[in-house]
Amino acid sequence: MRFFLFEDDEGAAIGVEFEGAHYRAGDIATTSRPEEWLQALSLLMLTNPRGLPEIDASEIRFLPAVLNPSKVIAIGLNYRDHCKEQGLPEPEFPTVFAKYPSSLTGHRTEVRYPKATSALDYEAELGIVIGKTAQNVTVDDAAGHIAGYAIVNDLTARDLQKLEKQFVRAKSFDGFAPCGPYLVPARNVPDPMKLAIRLWVNDELRQSSSTSEMVFGVNQLVSHLSQGATLLPGDLIITGTPAGVGFYREPQGLLKPGDRVRIELDGLGVLENAIVD
Repeated sequence: MRFFLFEDDEGAAIGVEFEGAHYRAGDIATTSRPEEWLQALSLLMLTNPRGLPEIDASEIRFLPAVLNPSKVIAIGLNYRDHCKEQGLPEPEFPTVFAKYPSSLTGHRTEVRYPKATSALDYEAELGIVIGKTAQNVTVDDAAGHIAGYAIVNDLTARDLQKLEKQFVRAKSFDGFAPCGPYLVPARNVPDPMKLAIRLWVNDELRQSSSTSEMVFGVNQLVSHLSQGATLLPGDLIITGTPAGVGFYREPQGLLKPGDRVRIELDGLGVLENAIVD
């Protein structure tokens, strides 16, 4: 069972994907607090979705897999193969930065190429969605604070990232965090540290790795980030990208208008977005 948020003629809604079929589970306000939609998902896990109205997957207008998070936290240099392709040592501590929540967008939405950059790049990433308030939690207890997982594309303006001392603006333009299509409950992901992660640009495979390549694992990150800064339900943690980003390819393979980016993680679905002028 996987969940998604979407819009239809009646407004915003919660959906359930079960055994390949998609169902409309009920209305939700786009202003809903994360606790509200997470509670709705928890209740849906106890139901049989086959009794719900079925919807055509090809016509779904997906929203981001998370609504109104208080924080979107990202991790840099968190894959060994990504460090290696840059000629950098593995970090001793997580490299942490933020993305504006307003950069979130959904599966199959178009992402506009900003005029402020000429070096747009892709990053396939595993997203952690917090389900229970986490403050100063241990690594052993961290898993109990995770609601589930989603695919994220951490789009980046590489020229601005190199030019400016902080990453936030280069990572936070409108649409720079496609997220979805599904939020997969943590209990349905047996081992988030053993997921194949792949990204294609126009059907060309660009990234192919595994979450086992992470320097700091899922539970380590949740624990580390909860020290002194409370993680709230609905907060999104983006865990880093593997080797193969466009900037470090030879020759470079940066994105351009007309490109389609597709990301797949085992069990989490496929996230696809087009880049447009």
